[in-house]
Amino acid sequence: MTTITTLEELATLYGSPVEAAIVMRKLVDGKTGEHGLPHRATVQRLCCGLVMAALGGSALAAWERVAAIDDGSVVYADPATLQKSGETVNMWSLLDYKTAEKDASGKPYLSAKLLQEYDCTGGRGRTRYFSFHAGPMGVGQLVYSEVRTGSEWLPANRARTGEMLWKIACGKK
Repeated sequence: MTTITTLEELATLYGSPVEAAIVMRKLVDGKTGEHGLPHRATVQRLCCGLVMAALGGSALAAWERVAAIDDGSVVYADPATLQKSGETVNMWSLLDYKTAEKDASGKPYLSAKLLQEYDCTGGRGRTRYFSFHAGPMGVGQLVYSEVRTGSEWLPANRARTGEMLWKIACGKK
């Protein structure tokens, strides 16, 4: 298990300070501490600090093109975000769509960012977090996001792009 001790480490893990703030807010919102007191004030301070760090000029992701899909969409990975813990690795990836997709409520989006966890010895992966964005390359208005705490492990080779991302994350290029 990796212990996060600074805002910079948290922002690196989640790709950007803004994404980290969104994830932290969703994880803690509505939960209480050991004495039944809400963590809301702590979360608000953390979120505010992360947003301020983002506005202060966070580094842009170093997206590397992984593959183009038949429909014209492109898959990217950001190996700079690799976080290893034992035989598992977390890495951000991005899907950039040629034409707008729609979420469950019908809102259009042009890109999706995913924080994926890979089991390097088991040859499998799962999505821990994803967000849909109105603009290309993970920018623009946030359309939808979801933390997936109990997502199912799936074989990395069930799709060509999934296997390619697994190979990058696990250093098996």
